[in-house]
Amino acid sequence: MFVVAAVMMAVFSFTSTAFASSGQQGMDPIQAIGNLTTFILNIVTAIGVIALIWGGVQLALALKSQDASQRTSAILFLAGGAIMVGIKFVLQAIGVSV
Repeated sequence: MFVVAAVMMAVFSFTSTAFASSGQQGMDPIQAIGNLTTFILNIVTAIGVIALIWGGVQLALALKSQDASQRTSAILFLAGGAIMVGIKFVLQAIGVSV
């Protein structure tokens, strides 16, 4: 019981006061979400380019070794990478503002 009381006393004694800002000092929340969306889309595009390169290498190796299952996997990897690269344009085409 003494330990619980000591812990509770420590928790309540280490509090800090947070004051709300009266003016708008940071950026607009909508602008922050827009910046986050742009950042995420840029990351997805970069990963898509890497996937395209990796899929191309895998396809070349599959064609060299005449492996049908590896070729199918490489083509699917290329398609996924192409979708990731073009996702920004797809979103703009369906009317989502990015």
